[in-house]
Amino acid sequence: MSQKVPEGALRPSALSNWDDCPRRGAARLFWKLLAEAGFEIPRIPVHIGAATGSGTHAAATVMLKAKEQTGELGSADDANQAGIEELRKRVEEGVLLDDVSPSMNVAEKQVIRQAAMYRGRIAPHLKPHLIEKRLEAKLPSGLIISGEVDVTVLDGPDTLHDLKTGRVRRCNAAQMGSYSLILRSHGEPMRGIVEDYVPRVALNKEQPNPQAIPYDIAESEQLARGVMRRLERDLAEFKETGNPGAFGCNLNSYLCSPKYCSAFRSEWCPESKLKGGNGNG
Repeated sequence: MSQKVPEGALRPSALSNWDDCPRRGAARLFWKLLAEAGFEIPRIPVHIGAATGSGTHAAATVMLKAKEQTGELGSADDANQAGIEELRKRVEEGVLLDDVSPSMNVAEKQVIRQAAMYRGRIAPHLKPHLIEKRLEAKLPSGLIISGEVDVTVLDGPDTLHDLKTGRVRRCNAAQMGSYSLILRSHGEPMRGIVEDYVPRVALNKEQPNPQAIPYDIAESEQLARGVMRRLERDLAEFKETGNPGAFGCNLNSYLCSPKYCSAFRSEWCPESKLKGGNGNG
């Protein structure tokens, strides 16, 4: 469903977790550049939470595009099929399951359930514009930031709505701020940003209602600018020195383990060897 991200572009979704561990972020974002510099970083399977999120996004996109064209949300079956196809596509090269989504069968049912919640509680209130539209902006360093906004709303104040799923809601202010900055650069300034959060829960639990979380635009844009400045600075230093230390590492991050970080105990992050044990504790 998504349009292709340009080679070497920065994704807004990477900004929210960048400061947690820039070394891990660089391994994800700039793996081709690192490989060219001689750092071989193994790929790790996609997490099932990310895969089900992509599936739910695909289903929501089908609904919103139908609404934009006809005023109605279209067929639920068509949306669900798109969601399942996207989920399966995301896990073609492997998947990391968890106790909330212990099998693909469960994950597919969760996508359908999350899509139904979006269809019943969120989509009816949106008048869509720029659905899953990929827009780009160039940073001062020349780095391209390329973002695919979920939907902007035309009625009332111009508002960006971004769908999030997951077992735990996290703060995505930097990502939202970057979306706002990109839209502004394309003559689409936003006056409101809302995260539509649909929790991912086990099938034996009732699906919670979605939450609408507003973000302050000025504060989110300021946060995004700060993260991007640090990212550009670190990237420039690495290009000049070739030293992984240009990107700081956070050994106390809960994601600092071979389960979540492809750089763990690799030449790209030798400091991670200091953790001892298996790195999962």
